[in-house]
Amino acid sequence: MKKVAFLLVLIFLLFACVFNNTSYNDELQKWVGQSESSLIASWGRPTFQKNISSQEKVLIYVQYQNIFVPTEYFYNEPMWGADDMIYNPFFGEYAMSGYDQIQDESIEGICETTFNVINGVVRSYKWKGNTCL
Repeated sequence: MKKVAFLLVLIFLLFACVFNNTSYNDELQKWVGQSESSLIASWGRPTFQKNISSQEKVLIYVQYQNIFVPTEYFYNEPMWGADDMIYNPFFGEYAMSGYDQIQDESIEGICETTFNVINGVVRSYKWKGNTCL
C-alpha cells in the first residue's frame, strides 16, 4: 500500500512539473520575434551577456530564491511495528519516537533563462532550474 501511495504522489509531482514547465515555455515563446530592447524593458538588465559576434549575443537571466520550510511536528506511534514507522523525507530516514520534529530547512531555488538575440531580435530561448514557473 505504501508503494502504491508513493507511486501516485510521484506521478502527481511529475505531471505538476510538466504543466508548470509548459506554461513557462509558453511565456518565453511570446518573446521569440520581439526586439531585444522590449525584452530588456520588461525583464530588466540581464545577469550576464555574451557577445557571440557583432550581430549575435546571448542574454542570460538568473533568479535565485531561498524557500524556507518551517519546523513541523508529526506523530509517530511508538507501539507500531517496524513496518509502520513514518518516513522523514528531509533526512531520508525512518523515525521511531512518539513525536518527532523536522527542523527548519532552507531550499535553494534557481532559474536560468537564456535568450539568443540576432540583429536585435530574440530568435530562441532555453531555460534550466527548479523554480522556473
